[in-house]
Amino acid sequence: MKIRIHRALALATAALALGGCVSLFPGGDGNPPAFAVADPPLPEAAPSEGEIPALIVIGRVRAAPDAAGRALRAVDADSGRAARYAGGDLAVSPEALVARRLRRAEAARHPGATVCDSALAPRHAEAALLECWIEDFRLERQAGAWTFRLAGTLYRTTPGTDTVACEPFASAVPVAGNGAGEPPPAAVAAAITAALAALPL
Repeated sequence: MKIRIHRALALATAALALGGCVSLFPGGDGNPPAFAVADPPLPEAAPSEGEIPALIVIGRVRAAPDAAGRALRAVDADSGRAARYAGGDLAVSPEALVARRLRRAEAARHPGATVCDSALAPRHAEAALLECWIEDFRLERQAGAWTFRLAGTLYRTTPGTDTVACEPFASAVPVAGNGAGEPPPAAVAAAITAALAALPL
């Protein structure tokens, strides 16, 4: 009786494995580990000639569908084909990376100002508002060479007014690695860091 039960369990496990419903190895989900992106160097403090806002609020940072999420897109410009970068997912989303860059950079540029996310900002306080739309966040291969592309628009609202300044940005940073396959995560992370450092602040 025990032999029949063991055989039945073995057959059921084999059937599930072949059907893709169970993994026979711990952690064998096929997804490589996520990788982190280092913060770019902080910018220098802004000249003290102009008026420094007392409160700087980092508002909404959103991304187009193709640029959102922790799964990084890899596009072959020669063929037009796009796929998920096989080296791993981002540890945090592009939106979180850009928001963190804006928050840290504004705090460094304006040491006397309070810089916070919109969820923590005091209500009814006059503040400089900084928001961002991410249009492009991807790897691209062309003629065997890899590039990381970051593009979008920054929106700045002047305190006490409805004046909004739009600042488009676009970066194309070469990624180290051989052209035959996708570059390693460390090289990709370094290129993303360089692109974040180029944001117009």
